[in-house]
Amino acid sequence: MLGAVLALATGAHRRFGPAVVLTAAAASSFPDWDDLPSGVHRVWGHSFLVAPFTGGLIGALGYLVYLSLRGRRRPAATFSRHDLTVWMVLGVLVSLSHVLTDLAYSGRAFTAEWPVALLWPLSNRRWACPLVPWADRGMTLILGSSLAAACVRPAEARVISVFGVVAAAGYVVLWAAARVVRD
Repeated sequence: MLGAVLALATGAHRRFGPAVVLTAAAASSFPDWDDLPSGVHRVWGHSFLVAPFTGGLIGALGYLVYLSLRGRRRPAATFSRHDLTVWMVLGVLVSLSHVLTDLAYSGRAFTAEWPVALLWPLSNRRWACPLVPWADRGMTLILGSSLAAACVRPAEARVISVFGVVAAAGYVVLWAAARVVRD
């Protein structure tokens, strides 16, 4: 959900429609692919080297699919390096947002039990900044509400999504403050 809300917050949907939002949602979820082959989570897909690469590829693929579908309805669908770059950069940024969010969502009761291998394959060292317990649903509620409100009020989708991103960041800050007070 974070990727979709971030895409709406950038306003990219105004130019590219829902396709860019769906592509951003896919790119931001993709770092979790590392859980599929072996059950070893937060390693390969969560690397600062791999996540931006795959996010950029998903952004490029999304743009090419967007162009091919748009070309069926409008014959003037033309390739643009600038537009491709926008989609790829958005894919990279939302993919990295997943990795950074997983750093903060990394433990139960402030234990770093689920760290992230940020520098894989260069290093197997894992990091965590356990600000929010990983089973907490507050962020899901905030982002889900933002998406629902953006669907109900599409003319205000960008403002609603910016508010959702700020609220989500504030939520993590509140958890961090609670941790400082507790420690």
